Amino acid sequence: MNKRTAIISLLWLIVMAALFYAMVIFVMLNNLFSWKFDTTPVNTLTIVALIVLNASLFVLSKYNREKIETLFSLLLTFAFLVFGLAVFYDFYQESIGSGFLSRSTLSPYWFRALVLVLYCFPFFVAFTKYKSKAE
Repeated sequence: MNKRTAIISLLWLIVMAALFYAMVIFVMLNNLFSWKFDTTPVNTLTIVALIVLNASLFVLSKYNREKIETLFSLLLTFAFLVFGLAVFYDFYQESIGSGFLSRSTLSPYWFRALVLVLYCFPFFVAFTKYKSKAE
């Protein structure tokens, strides 16, 4: 493994960790105990960070040349996809109840779909770049 491969792989790891952190903050700000769309500066910065990090995936996938870089990026994004499907399944199991940690309002379907798309997007970026290089 050369220095370039190590740097690209490390950048993939950093971007995916930052994307995971931004997604957790986004979901927690808007959907922790009950659904509410927050318009605070923190939520706005989180949305901007999600856009920038997803755009950086295109740049990183453009510089994947070695096979190990591509496989590492596919592995990271696939793990992110599986976690996103688990989050979506958790959203599917939401119910309204009474008590200390219960929900008073369910999250809307468009929010659930948005979170699923944001979790699946990195894998599709990496996979389409992988398929275009294979051909």
